[in-house]
Amino acid sequence: VHQILSLDVNDSRTTFSGHQFYLTAKNAFSENYTGNFIHTLLIIASTIFCLFYKKLEARKYIIIYLICAISTFLLFCFLIKWQPWHSRLHLPFFVIFSPLIGLMLSTLKQSIARNILIILLLISFLYLFCNAYKLIITLDTYDILNNPRTVIGLLKNPSMEEFFGGGKNIFIVPRIEQYFKDRNDLLEPYMQAINFLKTRECLNIGLYTKDQDILEYPIWLLLQDRESEKVRIKHVNVDNTSKAQSGKHEPENFIPCAIFVFNIDPDDRPDKMLTNKEVYHRRFSTGPVDILLKQ
Repeated sequence: VHQILSLDVNDSRTTFSGHQFYLTAKNAFSENYTGNFIHTLLIIASTIFCLFYKKLEARKYIIIYLICAISTFLLFCFLIKWQPWHSRLHLPFFVIFSPLIGLMLSTLKQSIARNILIILLLISFLYLFCNAYKLIITLDTYDILNNPRTVIGLLKNPSMEEFFGGGKNIFIVPRIEQYFKDRNDLLEPYMQAINFLKTRECLNIGLYTKDQDILEYPIWLLLQDRESEKVRIKHVNVDNTSKAQSGKHEPENFIPCAIFVFNIDPDDRPDKMLTNKEVYHRRFSTGPVDILLKQ
């Protein structure tokens, strides 16, 4: 399609800024990057079925539903740029097409439909137990497709510790480390920065970043672990397209006592910052994280 339109596949108008388009089978059990090949086959099959199977009751309404379902996907493609973790956004479409897939299976012989469901269930176990970010069993797609001897050897001479994650099992790895599974390099800087903020007994914290790869949820989690005191966290100095809306939901009396700054670029790390007429200076720095305190 890009070639027909004479567009670069990495054009920022169609591809998420800062990323390049690619197709990969690596990390196929990763919830962030895994493809949806089986789902696509089922959707195509159910679409063909609805269009050409004449014996359906209320076929007119089914066709209308099908058109609406396809239209939602086309609208999604038109409005949302491609991004590496796009597959995570496809779940609503699978839910929308589920009735049509169920309708298709209901017209098959009971034995055939049952076998299809069993196969789908068995395949789902791979994604459930071998999830790259919630590992239970040490198997990955690369081994299964390219090095089956490794898998066979593991099954013939199973080491329980090796088979069940080799120390990386979700029931062994501390919960906080699992939040940084995809960005292990950020665990230590985050922990040091959070501990520094706790020593300052700061309850109003500003959050500032220009980097799209920030892990924001762990910041909230680690700062909200004090039951007696509630920490307030707000984005400050917003300079993107959401700036027009930021002031509508931000309390007028919110003046942070510290600002958590995240930026990978070492040349774009502010030594001081002006927020709500207050000046903040850098007082702590570790990795891509800086902590600015009110003067």
